Amino acid sequence: MKFANFLTLVVTVPSALVLAEYVLDIVDYQQDCENGMPKFGMDMSDLDTNLDEEGNPSATGKIVFTDEYNDPISIHAYTKRFLHGSWEDGEISRDVTNLCAVLTVPFEPWYPFFSAMKNQGCPFEKGHEEYLENVALGDIPISFPSTFAGEWRMYLEIGTPRGGQTVTECMRIAFDIKEV
Repeated sequence: MKFANFLTLVVTVPSALVLAEYVLDIVDYQQDCENGMPKFGMDMSDLDTNLDEEGNPSATGKIVFTDEYNDPISIHAYTKRFLHGSWEDGEISRDVTNLCAVLTVPFEPWYPFFSAMKNQGCPFEKGHEEYLENVALGDIPISFPSTFAGEWRMYLEIGTPRGGQTVTECMRIAFDIKEV
């Protein structure tokens, strides 16, 4: 099963009377950002997910860097959500000025991937390949208010020095937050 069609996170939201569970369903990833920026240079099309006997997801497969990424790598992440028939700015955003410095910090969302890679630090050369074998994805403890249910898009603008200048690329990830 392909990675984009499977990753589901269970999220619990406390309320005054009951606990509601929400799932974050990744609909698609590595989409064009529709903002004129080139796409992020990482091919994850061969990355699959598997379930263990307890139903926990893990990732297996190849990741290929289709361009070079040098220290520092910056990330500007922001969201949009579908409300009232159009895409509006979402409430979730984050800026990381140097991803290279925090690649293997355990509480960061990219930790499961980078901690399992052979190359755990910058730079990442063009053509570099990593093979992940049963990397546990697990639950990510995120709390959402019930008003966050719906269709979302996350945009990741990635900046890196290349050829004496900073290049910025983008990747869009579509996901839904659903009450279960």
